Amino acid sequence: MMQKVTLNDKLIWDESVDPTRVVASYEILLGKKEGGPYPTVREVGLVHKKTIKDLQIEPGIYFAVIRACDNRGSKSEFSKELSFELLYQLISSPKNFKVAL
Repeated sequence: MMQKVTLNDKLIWDESVDPTRVVASYEILLGKKEGGPYPTVREVGLVHKKTIKDLQIEPGIYFAVIRACDNRGSKSEFSKELSFELLYQLISSPKNFKVAL
């Protein structure tokens, strides 16, 4: 289901529970096509939420996934894909969108 979001909305995800790696950071990957590719990559550090405005993207429709990265350069599988439309103006109060890793 396509979520309508504004710059003040947040993506929120759970901490990675992979016992074989120590997570050093997370990446949010964005693209314009369902199922990828995801050419826009935003490294967000060791946080579990990010405001849409912090992603520095233009209004439009996006498909996004999140992955965990360890300090050796290994990266996890992608999270479940989230689709959203970033609106041109604020039309509602901020919301949180949960992404399953």
